Amino acid sequence: MDKLHEALNRYWNSKSFRPLQKEVISNYLMAKDTVVLMPTGGGKSICYQLPALLSDGLTLVISPLISLMQDQVDQLNQRGIKSMFFESNRGENDIDRQFENARNGGFKLIYSSPERLVNRSFLEQLKNLNIVGIAIDEAHCVSEWGHDFRPSFMAIKNLREVFPKVAFMALTATAIPEVLEDIKGGLGLEHPQVFRNSFERSNIHYRVGHAEDKMGEIKKILSDPKESVIIYCRSRSKTELISQQLKRWGYKASYYHGGLDGSLKKQRLVDWKAETTPIMVATSAFGMGIDKSNVRKVIHLMMPESMEAYYQETGRAGRDGIDSTATLLVHPSD
Repeated sequence: MDKLHEALNRYWNSKSFRPLQKEVISNYLMAKDTVVLMPTGGGKSICYQLPALLSDGLTLVISPLISLMQDQVDQLNQRGIKSMFFESNRGENDIDRQFENARNGGFKLIYSSPERLVNRSFLEQLKNLNIVGIAIDEAHCVSEWGHDFRPSFMAIKNLREVFPKVAFMALTATAIPEVLEDIKGGLGLEHPQVFRNSFERSNIHYRVGHAEDKMGEIKKILSDPKESVIIYCRSRSKTELISQQLKRWGYKASYYHGGLDGSLKKQRLVDWKAETTPIMVATSAFGMGIDKSNVRKVIHLMMPESMEAYYQETGRAGRDGIDSTATLLVHPSD
């Protein structure tokens, strides 16, 4: 058994790679810039996590959300892969302590938000780490064509000055041509090899339902109250109203939007993942970093902002490969 399959079997309990994973990893291990375009739930993270295990040094992962970093670090540590992320610093001494931990803690992967890369002091401290690989998750955020554009992603280019010989890997599930070109240019990639997998999710069954009474349709769709479900709404107030109605009907539901306190968001995500409240009614703020394998239904009560946004949101269903449904409910007035 070669080193790649041995690591896959040992840490991920799998004997075979998903399509393109091995090719991506082999290319990256040759220190070549790489762009990975794979569907949501297609196994992108292994493409940089496994090479990190085989490298003598640290892999720096740039990720846009604290919840996403926390989730990945928790999963990696559970697998026996030492990982950490730079938490919100409570002063200069705190970030110094975290860097000391990164230098001496025997970690394989360290995670950071892109906002930190604007800070020259932070970049100077990064120089003292033995970084041998850099991965950019949700790389479409660098593009103004992408629905999740984050200006701070433009600061990732600063890493090229600090680590001119380190290979970059950019990963995304959004791949219109304009976004792809922005990823290459905006991240300063040098002659990157692009790996593009099929974006078809054959286990997700898409349906557009024309409904005069959307709540009545939701009641029909929620056939099993224990199923993990996401219901997307346009407004914050709608998420609260619909969640309350579902609870009156006897369903265990909660709501999530950008106006909630950070600790409340975190708790509601934990409760949803633990299936204490299996139904989440949310705005698009319930987006990147939502990783749960057994979501059976995703329901949209509004027209999506774009096809890319709709693809990403419905892609949160059926990550375990089991048949799932994505339903868009449309009223004549929409």
